[in-house]
Amino acid sequence: MWFNFVALAGRTLGAIPPPAQVLVGIVSVQIGAALAKQLFGAVGISGTV
Repeated sequence: MWFNFVALAGRTLGAIPPPAQVLVGIVSVQIGAALAKQLFGAVGISGTV
């Protein structure tokens, strides 16, 4: 089952151009940083990490 999933993921990611993958990665990191910024005030450093 995992083999089929990995093969499908490889084909899917191969269909997306590398520059688009980089942009999606950048957006993902920025969204995560924005969410983490809000969490620090709510739950503290040890709760966020």
